[in-house]
Amino acid sequence: MKKLYSLFFLLMGLLCLTSCGDDDYTYTAPETLNVTKADLYFTSSGGTGNIEIKSNNGLQATSSVDWCTVSVSGGVIAAKVAENTSIESRAGTITVSDGVLTSLVAVYQEGLACTIDTSTLKIVNDNGVNSSYITIDSSSSYAINIPSYATSWLSCIDEAGKVTFNLTANETEVPRAANVIITSGERKVTLTIAQYEFAGTWTADFLNSKGVSTTEQVEIADLGNNKFELKFKAPYANAPNPVFQCTYANGTYKIANGTAMGQYAVYYLFGIFSSEDGYFSWDTSYTYSSSFDVAEDCIISSVWR
Repeated sequence: MKKLYSLFFLLMGLLCLTSCGDDDYTYTAPETLNVTKADLYFTSSGGTGNIEIKSNNGLQATSSVDWCTVSVSGGVIAAKVAENTSIESRAGTITVSDGVLTSLVAVYQEGLACTIDTSTLKIVNDNGVNSSYITIDSSSSYAINIPSYATSWLSCIDEAGKVTFNLTANETEVPRAANVIITSGERKVTLTIAQYEFAGTWTADFLNSKGVSTTEQVEIADLGNNKFELKFKAPYANAPNPVFQCTYANGTYKIANGTAMGQYAVYYLFGIFSSEDGYFSWDTSYTYSSSFDVAEDCIISSVWR
């Protein structure tokens, strides 16, 4: 019986010791290096940041990403980050070790942000000396390319993001224009800057009433207050010349549907809207509008829609 009692008290003691041991256990994190400074947040343009570490041993550092390279000088690790030309942000890790202890330091870089405000740009300029500007706000560098065929009359000046385009007088009496390309990283924006007088003689290609492709010279007359008349040739003998009235502002012109075009004998002529389904309407709420496009060979054209 004494042996049974002794065994029972021995087991109880072991259970008590085990229980007390579980309650008193605390987790101790692995010891790491003493990082006193980490300047590793970058804009999209990139740059260099430093990690400063207190250690009595020599340091080694490696980067987990190819856009961030590291070098060690004493207790300072220099991180060099390349330009980020993507709109996506990115992150990586730099591992630093002194042979005994190790630390992981995060490096972060913003994505490219570039805004171009063209609200103050004159897309179409008259034949006199002109200038207008745009505003560029970019987190990275950008480039402005004026095509070689336009550099004799178009130039620009960049003053801390305010880009002013200057046009010389157009004495050729021929419309001219250029596609200016602005690039920042992966973003590319094309601006069309033109110089001409809307009033004058233009070549028009259209389908006549019989569906035949026709080309003729059209006279555009300035009526004042941004209003113009487009005068076509008479479709046949003794018929009046069709006259379309339109409004024009900064490269875009519009012709309202249902406007009077003149009189033929006892008939009054009006422009009407014709849909692809064969329906016709003289509702004046419809408009035909167009703006000018510039080809690489500097040919200016527009299509009515």
